[in-house]
Amino acid sequence: YLYNEWAIGTIGDSLPVKDLEELQKVFEEQEMADSEKKYASNLFDVQDCIPLVREAMQALVSDNFTQCFESIYPKPWNWNIYLYPGWILGVLFRYGILFPLRLLCILIGTLFVFIGFLFVSNFIGDEESKMKKQRSLIKFWAQVFVMSWSGVIRYHGVLPKRGANQIHVANHTSMIDVIVLQQQFPYAIV
Repeated sequence: YLYNEWAIGTIGDSLPVKDLEELQKVFEEQEMADSEKKYASNLFDVQDCIPLVREAMQALVSDNFTQCFESIYPKPWNWNIYLYPGWILGVLFRYGILFPLRLLCILIGTLFVFIGFLFVSNFIGDEESKMKKQRSLIKFWAQVFVMSWSGVIRYHGVLPKRGANQIHVANHTSMIDVIVLQQQFPYAIV
């Protein structure tokens, strides 16, 4: 306040200030005197911050940038009298019949693969035959996973020939891609 009045030239001769440093000293002394009057018992009280914090929170809540990340909840489509029975039947069929069958399929297939690996690793001595049977078990396990999804996979085009020092590259490899490709033929994953 004092600085602005001094810069504008409205202080006049009430303050004998010659330069900016003296003005700063006068300003600090006046601020200290005002704060001592205002806070005679203590210099800082937590309650003094509450209005500022409330304003800051209101600014954050009503900020346009924050509102960009709020989800828009769609209206439920299944709460109609004519759609609700079909939706209930679908939920019962999906989670009461299909899910247990898929879970049973993947558990039995995984158990079969583990038992097969133990048998092949311990009782087959020929390394080439062992590797061939282990690859077929991995291929079977991938087929079990795809079967548990009720998936049908069709490959189009010419299938790549297996050869030495080959690398197959995917533009985005996810776990589903790995299983789908393992179903066709076993390969090493990097």
